[in-house]
Amino acid sequence: MPRQTLLLNLQDSGGAMPREVGIDDAIVAGWTGRDAAAVEKHIRELEALGVKRPAVTPIFYRVSALRLTTATEIEAVGAHSGGEVEFVLLQYGGRLWVGAGSDHTDREVETYGVTLSKQMCDKPLAPVFWAFDDVAPHWDQLMLRAHVIEDGERKLYQEGSVAAMLAPLDLIGRCPLAAGSAGVSPALSKQNASLPPPYLPLPAGEGRVGAAGATPAVRDGKLRLPENTLMFCGTLPARGGVRPTEQFEFEIEDPVLGRSITHAYSVRILPVLG
Repeated sequence: MPRQTLLLNLQDSGGAMPREVGIDDAIVAGWTGRDAAAVEKHIRELEALGVKRPAVTPIFYRVSALRLTTATEIEAVGAHSGGEVEFVLLQYGGRLWVGAGSDHTDREVETYGVTLSKQMCDKPLAPVFWAFDDVAPHWDQLMLRAHVIEDGERKLYQEGSVAAMLAPLDLIGRCPLAAGSAGVSPALSKQNASLPPPYLPLPAGEGRVGAAGATPAVRDGKLRLPENTLMFCGTLPARGGVRPTEQFEFEIEDPVLGRSITHAYSVRILPVLG
């Protein structure tokens, strides 16, 4: 039995498929930027809040699958938590799917334990996912965007291309999926380990994702997440700095196919009583 079950709308070129999707394992990838300067900027944003630098970049935190939700309201203890928009990868039904989510995090806990902070809050997801194959040819043109409501005003919080982060297959290739972890079979671990590193150049025309010059990835269909695994894949700098957010809207836009996945949620703050 899966650890979490979500009702999702899976969309591909053939149409939309409502499915009850079981998810066994959730991963939050951090510091995933292609641009080292942008990664450094985000590290400094969090350092200003007292968050220690990561030991390695990118880094792959584990989080309880039960924290995943498509609800429009979550609850958090205290007024110190906030969202950040990310593209999300889902391995389900033998295929890779892409959607949008918010890595909602307790910013106070984050100052003394990033791994712990990732467990403190629910992780909102938009209930729609696209087939990765449908967006892979123009991957770098997808856009991420987030708005917050502050003092009654809707403000742009984050905006930028997914090209700011490592490409999906590149991230999967860097994720340390060892045998026995995240439900990974020894056969899958051996297969992934035997493939060439996706961040090294491959022969011309083989395995590239997005436009010319995009981050190379391994040949499609070989490198993959374990079945029923979901991974958050990194975020963008926050306009005005990282801060608590009580009302958060996020989206991933595909300007080539003229569509977007959007979601919004609010935070019900629970009291801190000691």
